[in-house]
Amino acid sequence: MIWFIVAYIALTLLLNLYVFRRLKAGLRWHGRRAAGLAFFQCAMVGLLFASHFLRNHDGIVPVRWLMLIAFSWLSAMMWILGLGLVADLWNLGVACAALRKPARRRWVVSPALYIRTLAVSLVVMLIWGVIEAGQISLQTVDIRSPHWPANATPLRIVHLSDLHLGPLVGQQRIWNRMMRLIDTADPDLIVATGDFIDAPPGDLTAFMKEFQALDPSLGKFAVLGNHEYHVGEALSVALLEGFGFALLRGDHRMLSHRGTPVRIAGVDDITGRFMGETCRHAEEDALPADPARPWTVLLKHQPHVNRAVTDRFDLQLSGHLHGGQIFPFHILVRAIYRAWVGVEHVDEATWLYTSPGIGTWGPPLRILAPPRVALIIVRGQGTTTEQSTGAYLLPFRAKALGLAPCRLARQGPIDECE
Repeated sequence: MIWFIVAYIALTLLLNLYVFRRLKAGLRWHGRRAAGLAFFQCAMVGLLFASHFLRNHDGIVPVRWLMLIAFSWLSAMMWILGLGLVADLWNLGVACAALRKPARRRWVVSPALYIRTLAVSLVVMLIWGVIEAGQISLQTVDIRSPHWPANATPLRIVHLSDLHLGPLVGQQRIWNRMMRLIDTADPDLIVATGDFIDAPPGDLTAFMKEFQALDPSLGKFAVLGNHEYHVGEALSVALLEGFGFALLRGDHRMLSHRGTPVRIAGVDDITGRFMGETCRHAEEDALPADPARPWTVLLKHQPHVNRAVTDRFDLQLSGHLHGGQIFPFHILVRAIYRAWVGVEHVDEATWLYTSPGIGTWGPPLRILAPPRVALIIVRGQGTTTEQSTGAYLLPFRAKALGLAPCRLARQGPIDECE
């Protein structure tokens, strides 16, 4: 954990140094103006770190507003970095081309042009991000599992992940949209795979009462994500139970769907172990070996698949990635995690579905990462498909970045986006 903190601080400082040099050169600020820019960035760094330490003390200071300002600046810096690297690579190519034809030097992106492009793109990013963050759609995923009896009634599971209900995502419009989609899905089972709440959670009473009214035949189950540990283990458990969830913490429950046995298991996010909290993350304990086991679904916040237990479950539901949330974070997330949003065939009889999430972490923006509520329909043997329905900002399709709704047909690990 200490190395993560050190790396986080070091990367934040390096990012701020790059942004300072970029803005100083582009704006041609010197002397007092440059010092003012440096002071502003130092204040933003302090605000960012302070928001982490004070996130559970919203009564002392308006932490939610500190977080909004700090994380908005962090997102802006990432955009400045991304655009700056593109400009740097372009200028490097121009410099190489100019070795043969010096006249090509006029194609160089000047610091002034960079600043103008940055200003326009930041405005576009803000408008785009706000609109896309509210465009929650219902994604239908059809799982045809060899372990599900062919003549059994299909199982309908609504999968919720990464709502981050609390400081910045308590907007009534997002909640109302999510509840309408759940009602449309008509599920037998509702599951939440972590980060349902965030710090400081505030007063969630009205949300709790509305969610308690949901009464699927097989119940509502949830696991702890990393942000539940940031809120505090005890408080998170109490809040999730207040929403009507039964928590799965390194254990499982036996259910029956119209005569078909179903086992649902869940584990805590491993973040709890690093934070010194109670953390039951061992999948071997949640999924005891049983040759005659029933069809099993595993709830786990992060989309890491434990190959040692893939014969003990049929479907793993995860989240955490947010689909990158704000481009170009997609590139960083894909470099860290092997899995990506959507459905993936782990082996012949095991599936992984990773949700892009519903809410946001940091600034309430999404860019090229549309939010979704998933409806998982489990049937007998066959192919698996997924499709999204609902309004989207993007008119084009690009499966590689998970940018737009598409329909996938998968047999084995290879997929094709129509």
